[in-house]
Amino acid sequence: MGYKENAELVENYLRENGWHYVRRDREDRRTAVFLGGVSGLGGIHDTYRFALCVDDDAVQYYAILPVSAQDKKVECAEFISRANCGMKFGKFELDFRDGEVRFHIIYPIDAIRIKVNESMQRIIRIASGTVREYVNGLMLVLIGQKTPAEAITEIERRT
Repeated sequence: MGYKENAELVENYLRENGWHYVRRDREDRRTAVFLGGVSGLGGIHDTYRFALCVDDDAVQYYAILPVSAQDKKVECAEFISRANCGMKFGKFELDFRDGEVRFHIIYPIDAIRIKVNESMQRIIRIASGTVREYVNGLMLVLIGQKTPAEAITEIERRT
């Protein structure tokens, strides 16, 4: 199956589960991108934008955090490096151009084809849970109330 058939599979899941999104196909990259937002997870720090990219062999889910590290890139990069160390599923990323912080998870399309609902729910649950777990610590780093090491130590104690 090609990216269009894979995108239809994912789009059916999104539509059936009431997601609001905009779809943009990038034929030159053989990718469909779904853009939208997630909210209502417990507060402003549990609200984020998402980009769901579907191609020939994978689904990539980006949870784009509602913060900018533009003025604290070094501190944010340290926080992310500490957070990612040992993380089993997914990773945090920092775009040094604009300070965007996101959580990225990738899932093979073959696994999604087998159990669409379970796979998509798992992707979203992992991303949402990880964002919820780490975003407050990141916020404390960005406003200068904690060092990256202090914030990660506190997060790891809770988990």
